[in-house]
Amino acid sequence: MTLLAPPASRAGDDPIAGAAKVVVLGRGPRLVRGTPAEYRRAGIAVHTREEILPALTDVVHDRHAILVVAADFPCDDLVGTLEVAVATSGAGVLLGMPVGVAPSLAAPALDVGVRGMVSLPLSPDRLARELSALPIAADPLAAISVGELTVDAGRHRVELAGRPVEVTPREFDLLWDLVRCHPRVAPIGELARAHAGGTADPLATVRVAVAGVRRSLEATAARGATAIETVRGVGYRLAV
Repeated sequence: MTLLAPPASRAGDDPIAGAAKVVVLGRGPRLVRGTPAEYRRAGIAVHTREEILPALTDVVHDRHAILVVAADFPCDDLVGTLEVAVATSGAGVLLGMPVGVAPSLAAPALDVGVRGMVSLPLSPDRLARELSALPIAADPLAAISVGELTVDAGRHRVELAGRPVEVTPREFDLLWDLVRCHPRVAPIGELARAHAGGTADPLATVRVAVAGVRRSLEATAARGATAIETVRGVGYRLAV
């Protein structure tokens, strides 16, 4: 029996606590452009994998991880590979489109559940824009706990270390999306479309709501116990 060595570390493989995790399945040097520090500033951790099994293992172990499958990945059946990837990934699959690959691949990819396309090589800005377009989804009546914070959509209740946290309806909805997104970044554009689309300045409305949630959390527990971290130019995430 031949044992395969683990894949070599590539640009962006350094773990980034609390970052959006993106696993890229592909081969060749033109998958990812940019340094780990640039991705870190964008709130993203990128991991490259050259084989299907390690990539699927990554997304199985982290249901928030997004899988990008390069359209030129060498396999007998790309659409079949994408179908397996979609069934495995909890957060979704994107099709990575290198320069020169036929755009006709997009239609069958979308038919099997791929959530969108992103150009290769990836860059921090391009990837952040693509992630900001992904909808946030979860069971609408679930109660989700992140650290000592619990947000219960069924009872419309927020608790921190067992104590109730007073928030407005808009602040509750925004906090609900933050806990659903954890540990990924909740993109500010998606939050604005979901919760402030009818206001004169949707981004400012989101910022005001975030400030209100921060005040409520700080009033309930010691400062720093639970915080909402700003990822400049991308959005917000819970820092727990």
